[in-house]
Amino acid sequence: MTQSLVRAGRREERSAQIRADLLAAAERLLADKGVDRTTISDITSEARLGFGTFYNYFASKEELYQELVRNALHLLVESIDERCSRTSDHRERLRVIAEEAADFAADHSDLFILLTTNPDVHQATQDGVEGLANSLKDWLQKGFEDAAFQPVNPDIVVKAIIGMYAFVLRPIAKDASRRDEIKAALIRLIQGAVIGTN
Repeated sequence: MTQSLVRAGRREERSAQIRADLLAAAERLLADKGVDRTTISDITSEARLGFGTFYNYFASKEELYQELVRNALHLLVESIDERCSRTSDHRERLRVIAEEAADFAADHSDLFILLTTNPDVHQATQDGVEGLANSLKDWLQKGFEDAAFQPVNPDIVVKAIIGMYAFVLRPIAKDASRRDEIKAALIRLIQGAVIGTN
């Protein structure tokens, strides 16, 4: 009985590793070739797997990219949550929210462009943005309750921040050397808009 549990555990680990390898290969190829020019054969070759293996894990290339987008946005939310949990300072939380998004756009530039421009990942983007919006609202709620922020509907503030992400961060995705400049501007924009000038 114990032997079969060990084997089942190993199979699950191997399966998770193969799935992760396919996702990592797809993200690397996204940077080199883009979604449209990348084939399933390219992805399996990059992952050093047989072509047929792909279909044991994903029904299509679009499904794989949907998962890639969901995972990336989930990691962005986890990073924001982890850093925001370390401070109770409202201004600092706004800084974290801006910094993490800017770093995400620079570190995953091709993925960021994919999720802001490609209709094939619309549902995954929508799901991920909903999770991001919930996270931001949770972290900003205390600032609104403490009257540290402008008296504005928090839902509108969250939508405005996410809208800034989508447009303000595109230059970073195209030219990571502008990361610090755009990150600083985004921090000032978000803090200025939400905290205001007292």
